[in-house]
Amino acid sequence: MRYPFAYFTSLWMVALLILGAALGGIGFFTLPLLAFGVVPIADRWLGKSRWPSDIALQGLTPGKERAYDAALVAASAAVLLALGWGLWVAASWTLTTAEFIGLTISVGIVTGYVGIVVGHELIHRSTAWERGIGWVLFSAVLYPHFCVEHILGHHPRFATPADHATARRGENLYAFIPRSIVRGLVSGIRFRPARVLSIYALLALLLIAIYRSLGSDALIFMVAQAFVAVCLLESINYVEHYGLLRKRLANGQYEAPGPGHSWDTSSIITNINTFNLGRHSAHHSAARRPYHRLQQNDKAPQLPYGYAAMFLISLVPPLWFRIMDRRLDAWYARQQGDRDASPIGEAIAASS
Repeated sequence: MRYPFAYFTSLWMVALLILGAALGGIGFFTLPLLAFGVVPIADRWLGKSRWPSDIALQGLTPGKERAYDAALVAASAAVLLALGWGLWVAASWTLTTAEFIGLTISVGIVTGYVGIVVGHELIHRSTAWERGIGWVLFSAVLYPHFCVEHILGHHPRFATPADHATARRGENLYAFIPRSIVRGLVSGIRFRPARVLSIYALLALLLIAIYRSLGSDALIFMVAQAFVAVCLLESINYVEHYGLLRKRLANGQYEAPGPGHSWDTSSIITNINTFNLGRHSAHHSAARRPYHRLQQNDKAPQLPYGYAAMFLISLVPPLWFRIMDRRLDAWYARQQGDRDASPIGEAIAASS
């Protein structure tokens, strides 16, 4: 989106979160109903955007660049505000079980769908304070090892069997998420054991402090919202790389990464809500490129729908395989002219 203010969606999301809680009852589910009921339809209805063009990028002024960065700062503050508010509500309000679940899912959507996405953008930045905010946002969902593993593990290894965040062809979401979580944690610890383990020790102290100061309900809320957020993160990983593998060369190495190794979408709502994460092949080609400079790549395979709709489809594995395996076959057929010459057979073997 060419207008920086479009990326301040986190502010109205938090406003809806608080308003829904004030209404009580079903109001606690306002954000989930919007995110997975209205957004998939709106994403389809509003269509796609090819912005930015090369000419548009050349015309970006320093002031507009700062405005795009300000959206990241605003989103970071909104996420931490939502988490702090959620802890207070869980500790001090009298909630029904349904309301507590609605609160947890709603805050998890904010910390996951906004916080993790912004954190992902920031850990790729060059300045220490930006990367520091990224670490804070991932710590807020009890997932700080991602900051290490994603940079040192996923980016060099994506679209290979060695990458835990690349879903194998034929692997359903329910098998992928626990595999990715466990292998990602092990990988992150192997890369930076002292840093990762020390931060998890601090988080353990934080959880103890939450329990001692706010009570068991707040502790349950903190862990549960993190679970929701992490599941959303891993679901996006699942969608972004499903079934795509790089060819293995005669020397045993894999071909260089290219646009054909990530699923892209140029859906307007998806890219506004996820700070252009849908331009995923462009992100992998230049990881430090700011989100507002990521461009559509016509050489990348395209998802049939935006992220919200793809998430809902992934919850029903037979439907997911029916849609995506056909698309995967068609993609390799177009690229190589012969399905048997594609890495699909390797993908099947890797998933078995």
